[in-house]
Amino acid sequence: MLAHKDVFGKAMKFCMDVDPDSFSYIPPTWQLPDNQDSVRFADYQTAHPKATFIAKPQVGAQGDAI
Repeated sequence: MLAHKDVFGKAMKFCMDVDPDSFSYIPPTWQLPDNQDSVRFADYQTAHPKATFIAKPQVGAQGDAI
């Protein structure tokens, strides 16, 4: 199951919430259109205006919407 991007992202967010110092190497991850993540993503964009973001479709798209 961890091979799925969405499941892996949720697992990593959980790990970062539990022990942020040990998982500081993991880049920020958001799952949109989740309302809470949408707010966090907008805040991050405001704080990092020159950041580059990679968007990936849900599981099973096999890169079709990238």
